[in-house]
Amino acid sequence: MKREQRTKSGKAPQTEQGTGSGKAPRTEQGTGGGKAPQTEQGTGGGKVPQREEGTRNGKVSGTWEETEKRKKRSRWLYDGIIFAGIALLGFAGFGLYGRYADRAASQQLYKVLNEQYVLPPEPVPARETGSGTGMEAGVSSPGGVSGRDFLAEEEEPEETPWNHMIRVNFKSLKERNPDVIGWIFFENENISYPILYSGDNVRYLRRTLDGKNASAGSIFLDGGNTPDFEDSRNVIYGHNMKNLSMFGKLKYYMQEKEYYEGHQYFQILSEGVVYRYRIFSYFDVEETETEMCQVDFTSEKEFSEFIGLLQSRSIRDTGIEVGQNDKVVTLLTCYTPGKRTLVNALRVDSYEIDTIKQKQEEEEQEAVQ
Repeated sequence: MKREQRTKSGKAPQTEQGTGSGKAPRTEQGTGGGKAPQTEQGTGGGKVPQREEGTRNGKVSGTWEETEKRKKRSRWLYDGIIFAGIALLGFAGFGLYGRYADRAASQQLYKVLNEQYVLPPEPVPARETGSGTGMEAGVSSPGGVSGRDFLAEEEEPEETPWNHMIRVNFKSLKERNPDVIGWIFFENENISYPILYSGDNVRYLRRTLDGKNASAGSIFLDGGNTPDFEDSRNVIYGHNMKNLSMFGKLKYYMQEKEYYEGHQYFQILSEGVVYRYRIFSYFDVEETETEMCQVDFTSEKEFSEFIGLLQSRSIRDTGIEVGQNDKVVTLLTCYTPGKRTLVNALRVDSYEIDTIKQKQEEEEQEAVQ
């Protein structure tokens, strides 16, 4: 009865206290009233709980910091790319400058060599020029015209004979480098260089006459030849430079049909003698065709067959005959990647230089320098 009375009254049992009244147990305090637990305080009001406020502030702060970090990383990446680009441009520019400076230095060297060691053309005796008229300059002819005027009106000055075009002061040049054995000179082209010989095909490939490293290297005779140009076949190497120096102009034989007509002859000078050569064939070969550099022949027959090969592969049939006892010079240079150009010439004449007269000229030149 008592338990029922209490149940019917406003008081609830202790175990269910406040489930139906305004007060709630501590564990559920305020779930149905106006007050909310501290953990959920103000979820619907103006105030933000301390924990949630810190979380929101942390999120905002973290988002801002991450954004700044991303900006910095982007900035660093951008700056890195710019720096790398500038560095690459600088490196490329330095490389281009280095190559330009290297080629310019080689050109200057060979210009100086021509100025210092090439002697003035030898005076031509009247009997060789055919310019003798039987009248001395300044003496009047019966018609009142002087011999000088008569020559000017009636005869054109003849070209300098091939054997008087150039002289080289080998004495002084050999003092600078004893490996100098000759000088190559094209009669109608700007090709005029010393020829060196070291007994191999490496030393002067990328080295100047003065022993300095240079991409242009030097003009040099094959190491398998003897350095007097008396072998049946002599092979002379030179680089095909983009600025047309060294053997850079030999490409014109391959590229221009008319070029051969005006550029058939070149000379090789040595101490006391000058040889004249006429080009009889030219063509390109694969870099792997090393047999085309052959300089040793066991018999006249082998040499004759090799000459036939040089003629048969020529781009142009020059009609020039070459015998088994003739002397041949091949000028060899690179043409395109993987290919080499061979320009083959036959010795057609020689001329012994007046060494006494040349010695006097050399002494006069040295005195001026």
